[in-house]
Amino acid sequence: SLPPPPRLLPPLNAGSGCILLGVVPFPSDVPRLKQLGVQGVVTLNEPYETLVPMSLYKAHGIDHLVIATRDYLFAPSLEDICQAIDFIHRR
Repeated sequence: SLPPPPRLLPPLNAGSGCILLGVVPFPSDVPRLKQLGVQGVVTLNEPYETLVPMSLYKAHGIDHLVIATRDYLFAPSLEDICQAIDFIHRR
């Protein structure tokens, strides 16, 4: 198995698959994510903080969900969390 990119935390087992946690990816990380078998990316940042265009994920066959979340004083709503969970389970 391939080691994760340096900015990713070790994978968490999630049933038959796994979930990779990490920091905001750079465009140069996308091919490596594809090599690791990543099928979807959930972004919990404000849109201006997202460094990878959705078209780049799409070009590599990776689905992308953006849940705009302000830093520090805010958290995703319950509806947003449920949307992210559904997105993950569909992969």
